[in-house]
Amino acid sequence: LWWVEHIKWRWKIALGVSLLWIIAIVGALQFPALHTKMETTAGLFSGDYEKANTATSLRLPIWKVAVRIAEDHWLNGIGPRGFRYIYPAYVPKDDFWMTIQHLDKKTGERLTTRYGPHHPHQLFLEVLVETGIIGVLCFLFALGYWIRLWWKTARTANMDALPWMAAVLVAIMPINAHMAFYASFWSCITWWLIAVSLAYWQAERIKQ
Repeated sequence: LWWVEHIKWRWKIALGVSLLWIIAIVGALQFPALHTKMETTAGLFSGDYEKANTATSLRLPIWKVAVRIAEDHWLNGIGPRGFRYIYPAYVPKDDFWMTIQHLDKKTGERLTTRYGPHHPHQLFLEVLVETGIIGVLCFLFALGYWIRLWWKTARTANMDALPWMAAVLVAIMPINAHMAFYASFWSCITWWLIAVSLAYWQAERIKQ
């Protein structure tokens, strides 16, 4: 609320915070381990396939397979959480993700996985592959609606709802490459954030 009321101080505070971040980043880059990590991540924009693949933690082959699957199942997809089961049909036998071994906890034997990655590791691709164009259109509509609602809430200075709404936007951004969007864990977190956001948003509307 203070941030909204003291408009003349906003740019000064924003500038100060930005400078502190720049100093912190420059200082952190002096550590060899972080500097190496930053160089690896920069490979994503190098135009070199191998460097980009390393920067994305070997996800490029998964994304290529996801695109091929989406081309064959473009309308309504393969169904949520179905990526791991269809993945083997679209890759050669020596695919890296199909040759990963794990240790059997009961026998101690090293076994080769029977499935590929559990999801495409990219939110937009996951929606496209598992729910098709229909799912993508619904997702984009929901994303647009939430951005519009967030903007309206910001204009009314509802500081209780705004942080939660921002968290929802972070969770559903199409560029995300983290946990599976349709998995029970991440979907529960997302829906919980949405519920809390709407509760605060509605409470403010009632007050008005």
